[in-house]
Amino acid sequence: MLFIAGQWRQAQNKTQFSVQNPSTGETIATVADASPLDTEQAIDGRTQSYLHGVQKQLLNAPFIVFDHADIQLAVSSALSCKLRNTG
Repeated sequence: MLFIAGQWRQAQNKTQFSVQNPSTGETIATVADASPLDTEQAIDGRTQSYLHGVQKQLLNAPFIVFDHADIQLAVSSALSCKLRNTG
């Protein structure tokens, strides 16, 4: 099973593969074989989740912009400060 966008799902191609311990050759797990579509959905789901989190942070982040300020510069600076340590 794959965990994509907050849900457990079967891989699109419904195939699995075994994971072996390199020292012993023993099979330690059998995992879903993600297809390119599965990968794309996982990335899209993570992107949407990330953007939702950023929006919540920005809505709760007051900052002061003076009357004669460059609004675009103020907003881009606020965004870069908020996103600086989000990894």
